[in-house]
Amino acid sequence: MALNTAMFELYGDAAQIFKKNILSKHPVILGLFSGAGGRFILYRAGPGPRSRGAQVPIDYQLMKSVGHSTMALTEVVGPHLDNSADQTWRASDAGLPRPP
Repeated sequence: MALNTAMFELYGDAAQIFKKNILSKHPVILGLFSGAGGRFILYRAGPGPRSRGAQVPIDYQLMKSVGHSTMALTEVVGPHLDNSADQTWRASDAGLPRPP
C-alpha cells in the first residue's frame, strides 16, 4: 500500500518533468472543448506567455450543435433500424402514440 501511495507522488513529479521538457522544445496547443466551442491555449516553445484563442462565434456554436445532433440521432436510432418491432429507443414520456 505504501508503494502504491508513493507511486502517485512519483507520477506527479515525472509529469512535471515531462511537461517542462516538452514545453522547452515544442509548442503545444491545448484544446479544452465545451458546448460553447471550448477554449484553445497556445504554449510556445521555451519560456514566454501563453496565447489564448478568441471565443468562437455563436453561429459556429449553433452549426456545431446541428452537426452533433445529427450524429447523436444516428447513434441512437441506427442500431434499431433492422428491427422495427424494437421501440426501446423511444422515450416513454415522449407523448407520442406507440405503434401497434
